[in-house]
Amino acid sequence: MGNKNQNGEALQLTEQQDLEMILAIIHENFRNITNVGALIRVTGFAETDCTRLFRTYMKMTPMEYMRRYRIKIACQLLMNTNLSVTEISEQCNMNLSYLCKKVREITGFSPLEYRRNHWRKQNE
Repeated sequence: MGNKNQNGEALQLTEQQDLEMILAIIHENFRNITNVGALIRVTGFAETDCTRLFRTYMKMTPMEYMRRYRIKIACQLLMNTNLSVTEISEQCNMNLSYLCKKVREITGFSPLEYRRNHWRKQNE
């Protein structure tokens, strides 16, 4: 039994390392990875393996993670730059209307309202 447990733990550690490597690649290349095929090409993982890792450890698909990561970056750009919303959508490789919709869904504010609210909080 001990060997099975050790093998299971070793497998889990390897999977976590694989996931960390995939996440690092996504974070560096999120502007260029537009679909699962591109993610697979960049990481070298099989689609089924990549999807399984994300579902197991992240509780979402790789593309859902990509979308959420892009929105996170967009919100950071809204808070920390003077870039227009259009420029931010281009920097994050997102459709402008989709970006506005998702920022509102996640934050409860339009991108410009989000920027104004954050600016006020920083200067209070």
